[in-house]
Amino acid sequence: MSHSHIPLRASATVYAVCYFVALFLPRLPEGAYSDDQVSALFGDPAERTPIIIGGYALSIAALAFLVFISLFMRALAPDRTALTGTVRVAGMAYAAMLMLAAVLFCSLPMGVAIGELPTDTDPTVYRTLSNAGFYALLVPGLLAAAVVLVASSLELRRRQEVPRWAAVLGLVLAPLLLLGVAWVPQFLVPLWAVAVAHATAQLAPARETVALT
Repeated sequence: MSHSHIPLRASATVYAVCYFVALFLPRLPEGAYSDDQVSALFGDPAERTPIIIGGYALSIAALAFLVFISLFMRALAPDRTALTGTVRVAGMAYAAMLMLAAVLFCSLPMGVAIGELPTDTDPTVYRTLSNAGFYALLVPGLLAAAVVLVASSLELRRRQEVPRWAAVLGLVLAPLLLLGVAWVPQFLVPLWAVAVAHATAQLAPARETVALT
């Protein structure tokens, strides 16, 4: 495997790991939580610390995704095309929604942690912020991600040397992202990123051989 493709695989892996950490490490408000339970999420240091860590992880995931998309498109199409431009713009929109969700999830716990907000803040405020964060993540965020997957797959189909499964995968997964409110589909995006990064990395020796002949 070419060392030039290590950053591609690394960025996809960092994105995936940070995304899973951000969504599974902290406890965030749920509909069944009482007001006291919600208040504890930002009032108790043991609860708010994982939320703050998760916010950092989600922000890092967004940045790593931008790096991944840039490297991925450069590897597939050194010359810009309409499809690569679409992937880049939609990728930036998706990353922006991740950043927005991180802000909404963490603003109240962070404010309490640094002493800018009181621990007795109305729990309804945090319910509202958290719901807005999930909406940003699961609706506009996954719609943008679906565009990334479709446009990337169409670009992959133009490359004869790319494994066929890599081109088909995004087309299969993209419609499932429209069901983002079901929670689980969001995790298909980081898994797709790792898979296609691996597929592209496998092409490196062949592409270098062609370039040298």
